[in-house]
Amino acid sequence: MCIGGKSSHHHHAIMTIQQVRQAQAAEKAAKDAFWAAAGAAGSKMTAKQVKLQAAMVAATKARQAAMTAYAATLVG
Repeated sequence: MCIGGKSSHHHHAIMTIQQVRQAQAAEKAAKDAFWAAAGAAGSKMTAKQVKLQAAMVAATKARQAAMTAYAATLVG
């Protein structure tokens, strides 16, 4: 994350399998929350669902990034 034009850390963090699993668990929780709200609301997306969908997408991207970073530690 860049704050004021400067990187908040100067090197790539080493990703561990535990961090990947945490990201996977967060992604599952976000998906479960979204689908629970979707089931309760019917066909129209509510404001809550829109927020939950954004959280689900962000969690998926974070998990993908974690897995990519972890994979890089395996080949290096």
